[in-house]
Amino acid sequence: MKYWQDNQIFQKTLDRTSTEGDFIFYDGPPFATGLPHYGHIIASAIKDVIPRYKTMCGYQVARRWGWDCHGLPVENLIEQELKLKTKKDIETLGIGEFNQACQASVLRYANEWQKFIPRMGRWVNMENDYETMSDKYIEMIWWIFKELHTQGLIYEGYKSMHLCPRCETTLSNFEVTLGYQDVEDISVYVKFSIFNFQFSNKVKIQNPKAEVYFLAWTTTPWTLPGNMALAVGDSIKYQVLSIKDQYYIVAAARVKEVMKNQEFEVVGEVNGSELVGLEYAPLFDFTAEQVKKDSNAKSAFKVYAADFVSTEEGTGIVHVAPAFGEDDYNLSLKYQIPFVQHVNSDGTFKDYVSNWAGRSVKPKKDPSETDREIIKYLEEHSLLFSTEKVRHSYPFCWRCDSPLINYASSSWFVRVIDLKERLLAANAKINWVPEHLRDGRFGKWLEGARDWAISRSRYWGAPLPVWRCQNPACNELKVVGSVKEIVELSLRVTNRSEAISNSNVEIASVATLPRNDTTMDLHRPYIDQVKFKCNKCDGEMQRVPEVFDCWFESGAMPYASEYLFSDYELSAKTTREELRSHIAFPADFIAEGIDQTRGWFYTLLVLGVALYDESPFKNVVVNGIILAENGQKMSKRLKNYPDPQKVIDQYGADAMRFYLLSSGAVRGESLNFSEKGVDEVYKKVVLLTLNVLKFWQTYSDKISNFQFLISKLQGRSILDRWIIWCLASAINEVTDSLEKYEIDRACRTIVWLIDDLVSTWYVRRSRDRFKNEGQDKESAIMTLQFVLQELSKLLAPIAPFLAEYLYRESGGKKESVHLENWGQGKWVQEITESDDYKLDKQMEQVRQICEIGHRLRDETQVKVRQSLRRCQILKSKYQINAEGQILNGIIELIVDELNVKEVGIVETLPSGEGWISKDGVALYTIIDQELKAEGLVRELTRQINNLRKKQGLTIQDKVTVEYQTVEDALKQMIIKSKQELAKAVLASDFVEEENVEGAEIKVDGLLIIINLLKN
Repeated sequence: MKYWQDNQIFQKTLDRTSTEGDFIFYDGPPFATGLPHYGHIIASAIKDVIPRYKTMCGYQVARRWGWDCHGLPVENLIEQELKLKTKKDIETLGIGEFNQACQASVLRYANEWQKFIPRMGRWVNMENDYETMSDKYIEMIWWIFKELHTQGLIYEGYKSMHLCPRCETTLSNFEVTLGYQDVEDISVYVKFSIFNFQFSNKVKIQNPKAEVYFLAWTTTPWTLPGNMALAVGDSIKYQVLSIKDQYYIVAAARVKEVMKNQEFEVVGEVNGSELVGLEYAPLFDFTAEQVKKDSNAKSAFKVYAADFVSTEEGTGIVHVAPAFGEDDYNLSLKYQIPFVQHVNSDGTFKDYVSNWAGRSVKPKKDPSETDREIIKYLEEHSLLFSTEKVRHSYPFCWRCDSPLINYASSSWFVRVIDLKERLLAANAKINWVPEHLRDGRFGKWLEGARDWAISRSRYWGAPLPVWRCQNPACNELKVVGSVKEIVELSLRVTNRSEAISNSNVEIASVATLPRNDTTMDLHRPYIDQVKFKCNKCDGEMQRVPEVFDCWFESGAMPYASEYLFSDYELSAKTTREELRSHIAFPADFIAEGIDQTRGWFYTLLVLGVALYDESPFKNVVVNGIILAENGQKMSKRLKNYPDPQKVIDQYGADAMRFYLLSSGAVRGESLNFSEKGVDEVYKKVVLLTLNVLKFWQTYSDKISNFQFLISKLQGRSILDRWIIWCLASAINEVTDSLEKYEIDRACRTIVWLIDDLVSTWYVRRSRDRFKNEGQDKESAIMTLQFVLQELSKLLAPIAPFLAEYLYRESGGKKESVHLENWGQGKWVQEITESDDYKLDKQMEQVRQICEIGHRLRDETQVKVRQSLRRCQILKSKYQINAEGQILNGIIELIVDELNVKEVGIVETLPSGEGWISKDGVALYTIIDQELKAEGLVRELTRQINNLRKKQGLTIQDKVTVEYQTVEDALKQMIIKSKQELAKAVLASDFVEEENVEGAEIKVDGLLIIINLLKN
């Protein structure tokens, strides 16, 4: 990090000449009111990989950080800190003071973010960041709103939506989906007494004075005081049931379920159409009194036909409360049914609800408390048929965790339904990773999308730029799209001298808007002071009180974040085409979590299609949710996950990044985070790479001035040719993966190259080549250096720290690996098009043969250090090449790997004493005295080299080996193999002494004492 900072490496990647043009990346803004968590880490890692890769490919990739600043998350935080419980408390304090507290808190953790994001290896411009609360950002939101309004895509409506009673504002439909929880509620079957029940001979009621009831079912008893009607299905069959001289009407298909604990008699059956128009008694006297005040009172407490009635649940008769349900509200519009809203916007019963005035309908501590009170009332008035507990999914506020209530309220909407076909067409062109989200989760959401409620009855947000004439006879609206328009309009009522005399304003900026240092404040309550004259009636126009949904602000990011840093100014005449010429649109790439399929991804698409009839992003990578190791949601309270900072401090950012990026979480799947998984990646990727680097450094003498010529590769070792072909193949595979945004596949290829090929096979099989002198050693050193250099480039986007260290330590020529070009050079094409792909197939079979040979050794418990006489390979099973012959050099690899004296290719595998075989490979396992002596030499070599390592000796350090042994067999073996041993352990001599003070070791059960004297 320090090297990058001191040498401004990130800036140099941005400044270097682009050969491919711009690659546009949009970064979705997080809130800085909390600290980074694993969800941020994986999203940030994905956002870092692709821009790094594209930069190395020659593109110019701007990366600007942003902050979400507005909305209820911030308001909720300040309400808690200032101990404000309701909206009334906020207004008593003062909107200005409250918003100032919100603004001051927005970036409280910005410093922590600015430390953590670079620490995890992400390069992004956090100094030139954009903030959604800045004046120019808000101004762009106004312009977008006005543009949509001009197209007829904005309207003010009264719709049933979900309301948070604590926050006292409605939520958009996709916000509601963020907070569903499985809860247990009380459902109730309610008796509605019929006034005028008369039927033909279809129904046989013995007592004409008997009570006849409709049975309706609801899971929200608190809505019953708002009951205005009942709904039935026109073509649904209903049965009349007799129970103890009372009669009940229930859909025939639901009788068995509703009456499961009752004895009853069916006395008749009618069509739903025959029930339409029947009247019933109100459940509550106070409701009846309230309805009398309504001009549509005659339409209340009747039965209507509705197509939303089904027999899948309930009784087939639906309780209709127009103020608390979308279907209910639409039915009330159709038949002029009274609209009675017995609940305040804070979720409490209104005063006329005499029994429970002021009580919360869904208390946060006990959401069913009020329902139980309603049920008790019904039971006391003989209106309760039965109750049952029901477990269902219920929406809670995703910000404050309060239970939501369905509530008909006024709001400003975007006509998403009018855009649906265009949205689906734009979505079809997006490359989604994972692909199934396009037509699945996201596509189905678009198909069922409803109009988007974009206004909030709150305070800390971008104010809606709508002014309304206060003359009731006029009610004219004016939508403003820029600060210039406000200046022009406000000058009509505020002349220059008046404005200057007001200490709170400066006409030079905006006629009636105060300034804070050099920044205009377009927030409430200041913007609310701006008033215009109505062109229609000369009345006074005041701003409507609502602010924008913060999702609208984040969806406006492609336009507002660019506008924020431009010299361009919006005006009433700014066109969409003119704006587009000043912004980078659309993005080539974005990335966020799967929850944003109904959040940022959705709002981006809606605004992009509304403005430019296309998606504002071409490629999107969607990460899944990071869970605790046991599959639970990560919880600070439960402390069920490790601190991200501590994990990074222990294993390094690269191990953390690689672990997350190689998982299914980069394809929208959930990941149970495991610190053991990070540790495994640390060992398998980071440590293994460093070990290979250290091995190369040990034998290379820091050789860096060489020219690795692909053209001279053919005359070199099979191992060199093979690893270069594998490297070229890996480069192609990683390139293809990253071009398709399949980051996990790129990671798997890199692991394959490091672990399976370079370390496990190439380095192990080349160890003797590095130790020997001559041209083959030089070839091995140069080949491995080339591999390490190219590997560093492959690692650069994914593990940037490791890549930089590997690049510099292995002799990289440029100032940084991140200033290198991506690895698909001309040589890659030459290698992949050569015949060496045949060599790879042959090497694959050789490794398979060796793997079987090792299994055979394990079965007979013969260690690899013990030489065996021969190995036989079945010719018909292993065609090493097209001619069925073993290439020169291949046979030696099998000999060395399996530690056998000879390898033969045979038509039939041998059997008999000493032979063991499996899958076309046979080993002769009888060990004679000569072989046993060789095994002892190898074992002793290993033990002495371990001692060298413990003493910190390098290959440059020669030693004299002092030894003491009483076993004659071991003594004779050392004397006989002294020259071979000395070479293997870098010793100038082996000296036998009588009283050696050193390490006691055993070689095949034989005791020997060894002391190493450094020469």
